[in-house]
Amino acid sequence: MKAIVISMLVMLFACCIASTNPHLNENKNAIVKKESLYGYWSLDGVVWLRITRDRIYFVDEDGQPSVRYSLNKDTLTWYFDGIAPQKDIISILNDTLFTRNDEGVGKYVRVR
Repeated sequence: MKAIVISMLVMLFACCIASTNPHLNENKNAIVKKESLYGYWSLDGVVWLRITRDRIYFVDEDGQPSVRYSLNKDTLTWYFDGIAPQKDIISILNDTLFTRNDEGVGKYVRVR
């Protein structure tokens, strides 16, 4: 139940962010290097994600399981347990990770 509420809040937040993002539309064939994703990312000032070579961890939620992911060019695929894979189109500009999916647009800032 907690995971469903968190997922709904993430989707709601993503929908509230600007509906378009020019960085996601500049080059539809852009290739994002997997290594550029590694590290910690914050959402709205809260450290939200830790991305490693093969997993994404939700650092703000104790006990929340990590998620496997894959990256193909500019498409990040999340493999949540028990549901169909979720796909985001991503781009990175400086220290900002932009994501777009069916629910909207997200913007994460790298934590140094």
